[in-house]
Amino acid sequence: MRGERWVRRAGEYLVGRACKRLPREIPEERYREWAAELAPTLRDPHTRLGAWRAALMLAYAADILRGTA
Repeated sequence: MRGERWVRRAGEYLVGRACKRLPREIPEERYREWAAELAPTLRDPHTRLGAWRAALMLAYAADILRGTA
C-alpha cells in the first residue's frame, strides 16, 4: 500500500500517546500489545481498499487513545 510507512507511524504515535496516560507499571506491555495489532489491520487481505485499511487502523489507534483518557 502506498504511504503505509506514514500511516503506521501515525498509528504508533497515537498508541504511544495513549500509553503515556497509563500507570507506570503497564505502558510498555500495552504498547507492544496495541502496536502489534496495527500491522495486521493494515495488511488485512479481506479488506480490499488500502485507504479503507488505513482508516480502520487509524480508527483503532484513535479509539485506544480515546479509551485511555
